[in-house]
Amino acid sequence: MMTAKGYTVLTPLTQKGDTADHFPMYQGTMTKDGYVFVYTIIQTDSPSHAQAEFQNAITISQGLGYSGSTQGDGSWYGTKVSDSGNPQAALVMPPGDDNTVIQLMGE
Repeated sequence: MMTAKGYTVLTPLTQKGDTADHFPMYQGTMTKDGYVFVYTIIQTDSPSHAQAEFQNAITISQGLGYSGSTQGDGSWYGTKVSDSGNPQAALVMPPGDDNTVIQLMGE
């Protein structure tokens, strides 16, 4: 899905535990345009749980200092400046038909 959008996988997905609601969470890394992103995929069991995890991923991003807004496609995009002065971005994609939430955060 993401490779079709120009991202290259650096490390494959591995399970990194569960969310607070006990949904499996997988993480890996990708790159695009010279930037490295940690990506997290959360597989839920229903549209309502997927929406709750989508909102939670936005809250986590904001808690890490990203400020942003919802885009026209329903995704949330935020930016911040790292401690070293470099710009960083976070993207949370809305749940798909498979009740999956995807979050990308710059390293």
